[in-house]
Amino acid sequence: KLAENSEKVGAYLMEELQRLATKHKIIGNVRGKGLMIGVEIVKDQESKQPGTQETNQMMELTRQRGLLMGKGGAFGNVLRFQTSLCDSM
Repeated sequence: KLAENSEKVGAYLMEELQRLATKHKIIGNVRGKGLMIGVEIVKDQESKQPGTQETNQMMELTRQRGLLMGKGGAFGNVLRFQTSLCDSM
């Protein structure tokens, strides 16, 4: 039941990330499906100006703490969560 579990865990992660977006103006958008989720980092939610430098800083801080993240998007400002199925158990 890996597919069902990844959908359940992914929905929970999306919900929590969307909750964080209401508190932090640096999160412009949260999108994805299952355990593939993207968090768009912006300078502020109103202008939606890409936060490329902020994304790079966040990736470096998470790397220093042992968490490797991916990034994408046309401006390199989308943090990618691509959790493996075994991590969703």
